[in-house]
Amino acid sequence: MDHSYDSFLNGMTSVPCINWFPGHMAKSLKELRTKMKKADAVVEIRDARIPFTSANPILDELLKEKNLPRLIFFNKLDLADPITSQVLCSSP
Repeated sequence: MDHSYDSFLNGMTSVPCINWFPGHMAKSLKELRTKMKKADAVVEIRDARIPFTSANPILDELLKEKNLPRLIFFNKLDLADPITSQVLCSSP
Protein backbone atom coordinates (compact mmCIF):
# COMPACT_ATOMS: atom_id res chain seq x y z
CA MET A 1 0.00 0.00 0.00
CA ASP A 2 1.35 3.43 -1.01
CA HIS A 3 1.34 5.89 1.92
CA SER A 4 2.92 8.82 0.07
CA TYR A 5 1.56 12.36 0.09
CA ASP A 6 0.86 12.18 -3.66
CA SER A 7 -1.19 9.05 -3.12
CA PHE A 8 -3.15 10.85 -0.41
CA LEU A 9 -3.86 13.80 -2.71
CA ASN A 10 -4.97 11.48 -5.51
CA GLY A 11 -7.55 10.03 -3.14
CA MET A 12 -8.97 13.50 -2.47
CA THR A 13 -10.65 13.82 -5.85
CA SER A 14 -14.10 13.10 -4.42
CA VAL A 15 -14.01 15.86 -1.79
CA PRO A 16 -16.81 18.37 -2.55
CA CYS A 17 -15.99 22.03 -3.03
CA ILE A 18 -17.22 24.12 -0.10
CA ASN A 19 -18.77 27.49 -0.92
CA TRP A 20 -17.76 29.92 1.82
CA PHE A 21 -20.22 32.59 0.62
CA PRO A 22 -23.61 31.36 1.87
CA GLY A 23 -26.89 32.25 0.21
CA HIS A 24 -28.00 34.67 2.93
CA MET A 25 -24.83 36.71 2.39
CA ALA A 26 -25.38 36.83 -1.37
CA LYS A 27 -28.99 37.92 -0.82
CA SER A 28 -27.90 40.67 1.59
CA LEU A 29 -25.28 41.93 -0.83
CA LYS A 30 -27.86 42.13 -3.62
CA GLU A 31 -30.23 44.09 -1.35
CA LEU A 32 -27.41 46.39 -0.27
CA ARG A 33 -26.54 47.20 -3.88
CA THR A 34 -30.19 48.05 -4.57
CA LYS A 35 -30.53 50.27 -1.50
CA MET A 36 -27.24 52.05 -2.18
CA LYS A 37 -28.64 53.33 -5.48
CA LYS A 38 -31.07 55.48 -3.47
CA ALA A 39 -28.67 56.46 -0.67
CA ASP A 40 -26.86 59.75 -0.14
CA ALA A 41 -24.50 58.28 2.46
CA VAL A 42 -23.78 55.05 4.35
CA VAL A 43 -23.70 54.55 8.10
CA GLU A 44 -21.52 51.62 9.14
CA ILE A 45 -21.57 50.08 12.63
CA ARG A 46 -18.44 48.21 13.69
CA ASP A 47 -17.53 46.33 16.83
CA ALA A 48 -14.99 48.44 18.77
CA ARG A 49 -13.39 45.28 20.17
CA ILE A 50 -12.36 44.28 16.65
CA PRO A 51 -12.51 47.54 14.69
CA PHE A 52 -10.68 46.40 11.59
CA THR A 53 -11.79 42.79 11.29
CA SER A 54 -15.42 43.80 11.77
CA ALA A 55 -15.17 45.91 8.61
CA ASN A 56 -16.65 44.44 5.44
CA PRO A 57 -14.21 44.62 2.49
CA ILE A 58 -17.10 44.21 0.03
CA LEU A 59 -18.68 47.36 1.45
CA ASP A 60 -15.41 49.20 0.81
CA GLU A 61 -15.56 48.16 -2.85
CA LEU A 62 -19.21 49.21 -3.20
CA LEU A 63 -18.53 52.59 -1.63
CA LYS A 64 -15.69 53.23 -4.05
CA GLU A 65 -17.92 52.28 -6.99
CA LYS A 66 -20.80 54.51 -5.85
CA ASN A 67 -18.60 57.33 -4.48
CA LEU A 68 -20.76 57.61 -1.34
CA PRO A 69 -19.59 59.16 1.92
CA ARG A 70 -19.44 56.88 4.95
CA LEU A 71 -19.88 57.51 8.65
CA ILE A 72 -18.44 54.80 10.91
CA PHE A 73 -19.78 54.23 14.44
CA PHE A 74 -18.25 51.82 16.93
CA ASN A 75 -20.48 49.91 19.31
CA LYS A 76 -19.35 48.08 22.47
CA LEU A 77 -16.71 50.75 23.07
CA ASP A 78 -16.95 50.11 26.81
CA LEU A 79 -15.78 46.49 26.24
CA ALA A 80 -12.89 47.35 23.93
CA ASP A 81 -9.24 47.81 24.78
CA PRO A 82 -8.87 51.32 26.31
CA ILE A 83 -5.89 52.26 24.12
CA THR A 84 -7.66 51.13 20.96
CA SER A 85 -10.77 53.02 22.05
CA GLN A 86 -8.77 56.19 22.55
CA VAL A 87 -7.21 55.87 19.09
CA LEU A 88 -10.63 55.23 17.50
CA CYS A 89 -12.17 58.24 19.23
CA SER A 90 -9.37 60.58 18.24
CA SER A 91 -9.06 59.49 14.58
CA PRO A 92 -10.44 61.92 12.00
